[in-house]
Amino acid sequence: MTTTKRLLLSCLSLTGFVGLLLVNPSPAYATDGADYVALRNKSSCNRQLSYTIVQANPPSYNGQVMELRGTVGGMIKGDTLAIVLNMTDQNFVNLDVPTNEAGWLQQVTNPMVRVLVKVENAGIGNAVPMKVLAISHDSEVGAIESVQAVRDREYERRMETRKRMEARSMLAKSQQRSQLGSRGGVNRDTPVTADIQKLAEYYAPKLGTRVRDCFVPYLRFVANYNRRLSMSTAALITANLLYFADRYDVDPRLAVAMIIAESGFDPMSTSRTGARGLGQLMPGTAQSLGVSNSYDPAQNLDGSIRYLRNRLDLFRDKGAPGGGIGIEQIRLAMAAYNAGAAAVKRHGGVPPFRETQAYVRRVESLYRQLSGQ
Repeated sequence: MTTTKRLLLSCLSLTGFVGLLLVNPSPAYATDGADYVALRNKSSCNRQLSYTIVQANPPSYNGQVMELRGTVGGMIKGDTLAIVLNMTDQNFVNLDVPTNEAGWLQQVTNPMVRVLVKVENAGIGNAVPMKVLAISHDSEVGAIESVQAVRDREYERRMETRKRMEARSMLAKSQQRSQLGSRGGVNRDTPVTADIQKLAEYYAPKLGTRVRDCFVPYLRFVANYNRRLSMSTAALITANLLYFADRYDVDPRLAVAMIIAESGFDPMSTSRTGARGLGQLMPGTAQSLGVSNSYDPAQNLDGSIRYLRNRLDLFRDKGAPGGGIGIEQIRLAMAAYNAGAAAVKRHGGVPPFRETQAYVRRVESLYRQLSGQ
């Protein structure tokens, strides 16, 4: 049994669609809806094209495939079957279709049809020569599309559920890979426990020389700040934060202040607006940064710190001593991280948004505390 026939049979088995599938229950027509849809997919039909668009400049669309929809206003049967198609956009065209289509076209008064056509070489004026590739009942094709739409929505729902489960699974696996640290009961107030020492031996050598010696104090800070984290998860977050801060030349203390303000070091944090993970990346921002899973600490910190570096560069303080980062640059960069660079530029500084102003004050305060200012 072919794929298209299986699709048609599956459509027939769905309650609510049986009565929609066929305008004419006779099997005499040449192109059934499933075959039509399969051919439309195979021919790379441009669903955005319309007859009106093509008519404006036919040579530009030579060879492209599009779909017409309308009622059959008349037909002449000879060596070929000529029909008049009254389209839904109030245009009409004459089309030559296979004579074996005549049976089902003649059995129903003014049937609504779908016609798959290929634009041929341009004719005179705005005439659009077209070759008919397939023709089928509109209601039958529409029913199959409805079934597919239901399946697409169900697929999207399953994929979203799967992504959430994968996010949790990835975090769990990332904790297991190091096989270091404890999942609880660690005395985090002692200077250096055996668990911390093992984690340091595992992660510190992977870091650059500028941040390698920071691993233990930063790990203790992260673990103490969010005590719900296992020590191994805290170490994973610490290692990635230091690694990407070093890679993108961002002060790790500023990265820490930002992550505290965004998520409190909760890698599974999700805001009411849909921002996700440690740096609270919105889905669109994450996609633009190449972050496929915002709940993965490594991916999220890579994207978040890289995005912060971009914001700092946009508002570079040329007057800062030695070309360093000044507080005003930090304030503008954090405002851009929260509200967007366009809003900062439009308002000539931190936008007058209560949320953004509170966010900037908090990051600045945290950064000053961490820097001993």
